[in-house]
Amino acid sequence: MNCWKSIYLNREFGTHRLTIFSMLLTLLYFIAFYLVFSLLYPTTKHAIVPILPFLGSLAVLFPIHKIIHWLPLTLAGLKATMKFEKGTMIPMMRCETCSPISRNLFLIAALSPAVIITVAAIVASVYMPTYVSFFSILAAINLGFSFSDFLYASQVLRAPKHAYVEDRSEGFHILIKRAS
Repeated sequence: MNCWKSIYLNREFGTHRLTIFSMLLTLLYFIAFYLVFSLLYPTTKHAIVPILPFLGSLAVLFPIHKIIHWLPLTLAGLKATMKFEKGTMIPMMRCETCSPISRNLFLIAALSPAVIITVAAIVASVYMPTYVSFFSILAAINLGFSFSDFLYASQVLRAPKHAYVEDRSEGFHILIKRAS
């Protein structure tokens, strides 16, 4: 296989710029989510979530996000592993595959946490509108986590339909089969 493109987000955009864009996406999504539900349910009394359950929910949000990345790969029968890396302030989780995966499977795995957790937050907000602020914060933070996933997905969408994606610790390689 030939490498069609290598994607290194930290080199291309820089860690600080990625963090700023992620936070901006989080803020904009929170405003949009909360505004829409405030318009749909204008007379709702908002409940205050105690700080410990709120912080606990935030603490498990990132591992759940990574597990949802891992789940489609495992259900497809691939050997995918979860690795823990020691970060600067907090330990980081990383989902890795041993072999290149198809473009479509990569897109499903990359976008599934954003879709699943956002849909779950919307459904929970519809059924429990008093906790809309809590669910909107969780969904917004999850979308902030998904910002780099969106960038990877946008790059992979431009790849040929029968491409494969190889996961590396520093980024991704989009591979295509050699012409015979």
